[in-house]
Amino acid sequence: MSEPLLSVQDLSIAFRQGGRDTLAVDRISFDIKPGETVALVGESGSGKSVSALSILKLLPYPTAHHPSGRILFKGKDLIGADEDEMRRVRGDDITMVFQEPMTSLNPLHTIERQIGEILKLHRGLSDREARARTLELLTLVGIRDAESRLGAYPHQLSGGQRQRVMIAMSLANEPDLLIADEPTTALDVTVQAQILKLLGELKSRLGMAMLFITHDLGIVRKVADRVCVMLRGEIVEQGTVEEVFGNPQHPYTKKLLAAEPKGRANPVPTDAPTVVEAGPIKVWFPIKRGFFRKTVGHVKAVDGVSVRVRKGETVGVVGESGSGKTTLGLAILRLVSSEGPVVFLGNRIDGLRSRDIRPMRKDLQVVFQDPYGSLSPRMSVAEIVEEGLLVQNKSLTYAERRNIVARALHDVGLDPATMDRYPHEFSGGQRQRIAIARAMALEPQFIVLDEPTSALDMSVQAQIVELLRDLQKQRHLAYMFISHDLKVVRALANHVVVMENGKIVEEGSAESIFAAPQKEYTRALFAAAFNLETLGTNAVRQ
Repeated sequence: MSEPLLSVQDLSIAFRQGGRDTLAVDRISFDIKPGETVALVGESGSGKSVSALSILKLLPYPTAHHPSGRILFKGKDLIGADEDEMRRVRGDDITMVFQEPMTSLNPLHTIERQIGEILKLHRGLSDREARARTLELLTLVGIRDAESRLGAYPHQLSGGQRQRVMIAMSLANEPDLLIADEPTTALDVTVQAQILKLLGELKSRLGMAMLFITHDLGIVRKVADRVCVMLRGEIVEQGTVEEVFGNPQHPYTKKLLAAEPKGRANPVPTDAPTVVEAGPIKVWFPIKRGFFRKTVGHVKAVDGVSVRVRKGETVGVVGESGSGKTTLGLAILRLVSSEGPVVFLGNRIDGLRSRDIRPMRKDLQVVFQDPYGSLSPRMSVAEIVEEGLLVQNKSLTYAERRNIVARALHDVGLDPATMDRYPHEFSGGQRQRIAIARAMALEPQFIVLDEPTSALDMSVQAQIVELLRDLQKQRHLAYMFISHDLKVVRALANHVVVMENGKIVEEGSAESIFAAPQKEYTRALFAAAFNLETLGTNAVRQ
């Protein structure tokens, strides 16, 4: 048995605020051996990321401190290491890939400068040597035409490319341990599969160990040798992947394993009336260049797409980022300009002016992907949910509005007594329920749900799916559900539309599409979502 590369022993992490300590992690212990992948899993707030950040001493010290424990790397305790020593460890021995590359990369610096900075600082390379090594790293992580990307800024790359750049930066000095903190959560399923495959190949080639942090047990099954399950700052179960998945002991582990969205869409009567019918719709964004900003081409975000949603029906719109899903939804809601008919309850609305369509907004609602970003931090929950009522029904009294807000919160499973709190006082799942309550308060007939579960833990995803299904059944709502998460779409949608590059490549009943997809693109999406091994990600496990 080889000695552990990293040994976390009896580690506690506390945060001091206002003279009081709040314990975030309580006496956890785990080891990582050379070449091994250990997964740290659990829901948001369980202490996964805090534990990983403590290894590199990236917590806000002295506010954060360690009441107990040691972090031994190659036998040396990192908790007692000074900043100079930790800088060497971070550069050469242990590196980290973060969840959201757009916030981790400097938006003002080119890709070449950001990777080159690491090489010059820790390896003392010249500009020419750093450029050559940067090209080598970008090629290694699968960036096509790497030389042309050296001068690119982060916003000029796709999400998958940005994550590859982050991996290239973390591998620049060939570390012994890579910490990957939810590196695929924000990515499409096909890109997710590619990143997992890449990490596996690099791990094998470089012989490094990996600490993989995630809330997705499906990924854990593919990437890890051993798994530690965290709940409220404690490791409640750990063992090999085969042991934990095959015979889970702790009730929380069993709950996580059973948390995948289940069930199927509510049935829709054959004579259900049409609520929204749109298309063919075109949304083309002009490409302008030169001093006079002459139009030289168009980005065809949506190119001749038609869709129909009936009362009580959910139409799932799926595809990768950039396929035109969200733009289609915004065009139907008249939130972006488009060409082509949009008919709502038998009336064309595509030619209406903003002030003419405003009264219809109560029937046409939207729930966005990021509940924290879509809820004003300066408004209480009551003010957020009643905002539409103030515009659409000005005759309501204060008491009547409070009653409607209370009923909307109750309907989405929240305690009405919390309505005077602010968004930051709620969990991610609770914030998404608030966003749904805001839409439901106006009693709409059609709701566009734009990736409403992608930022949530698996167990919370399942709860939101059940909530949406129940609300639809009670109110006979028409949904357009936009997502790249096919497991959620399968649990909610009656009809599925598959988009690629602004066009529909395949559509049909959810049952037929999931049972036998006809197009190669659809089959690739499904392979990535339900059977990652078909794309080669079984190479991740070594």
